[in-house]
Formats: sequence, C-alpha cells, structure tokens
Amino acid sequence: MALLTPFAELEQVALLECNARSTLDPRGLPEQPPTLSLHQQCTGTLQAENRIQVTATAVFIGHVEEQEVFRIQASYGVYYRLPAELQPSQQDIQEFAEQNGMFNAWPYLRELLGNLSAKMGLPLPPLPLLRVALQGPATGEE
Repeated sequence: MALLTPFAELEQVALLECNARSTLDPRGLPEQPPTLSLHQQCTGTLQAENRIQVTATAVFIGHVEEQEVFRIQASYGVYYRLPAELQPSQQDIQEFAEQNGMFNAWPYLRELLGNLSAKMGLPLPPLPLLRVALQGPATGEE
C-alpha cells in the first residue's frame, strides 16, 4: 500500500481530454466484435495546499484480424486532498498515483467507452469492473 493511501481523501474526478476515431463502417460491421486492448498510465503531481492531481490516461484500441479499427483515448484528473502536516516526496506521490489513480478513474473510463462506442456504432460489450488482486505478505519461498 502506498504511504499516502490511508490519508488521501478523494475530492473530484473530471475529464481532461478525450479523442476517438474509427475506420469501421457501422453499416457493415464484422461478424466478430473487435478485440480490445488497453494501455494505461497514471502520473501524480503535488498542487498547492496539499492537493494531489493524478492524471489517469487510458487508450482503448480495437482490432479486427490484427488491424487497428478504432482508438479511444481519455484522460481523467483525479483530485485528492492530504492532511496539511504531510510533506510527501515526488516518489510517494507517483507511487500513490500508480496504485490508486486508475482504480478511482475506472468507473468513469468504463462509462465513457460504453457511451462513445455506442455513438460510433461499435459493437463492444461493457468493460468489466476493475478488480484488485490482494497480495499477501511475502514469504521468501518459491
């Protein structure tokens, strides 16, 4: 668990950027829905008054027979407040961003992809819920 996780309070999630394009003609879609791949990245920055902004970016790419047929990219700003007495390092902030940013942005990204793909005429099933894998203590055994 990131050092800041127990102290951070989620304040807001807001769409920062969105870009969507498709080469598929919705009148002649392939029999099989496109396969979907996801590339994601989270970066964190400390703002004034002990506030953290995490930028959670996801790129959804659809392929039909290994050819890219659509791409939807979106970035959300995920804003947190920290107690005034905390003085986190940039490493602490980045670790927090990587462990928490996508988890908090995922419902918004999921909804955005569902709405945009429907408006684009793309036959995509809903994205699954984001699941967190709990890790037990390291035992040192293999």
